Amino acid sequence: MATTARAMATSNVTTAAAAQTTALHANAHAAVEGRNRSWTSAETTARTAGAITSTHAQWTRTAIGLPQNPEAQSPQTTQRQGV
Repeated sequence: MATTARAMATSNVTTAAAAQTTALHANAHAAVEGRNRSWTSAETTARTAGAITSTHAQWTRTAIGLPQNPEAQSPQTTQRQGV
């Protein structure tokens, strides 16, 4: 069960990052082309999905005891340092 939840948390974080990257990519194109930026419906959807997925990932990580920052130390490492 914990392994499945961890895989889900990782997947959710990856999905959120992909949605954010898509929006940033569109912004970069607009900047290069000198256009004023206005959000398209696809970008708004990607940002909303990314925010929802990111929040869900945070809840999942909290529920199974993982750090919120994926680069942070694992709970096992933190426990060993406190000994």
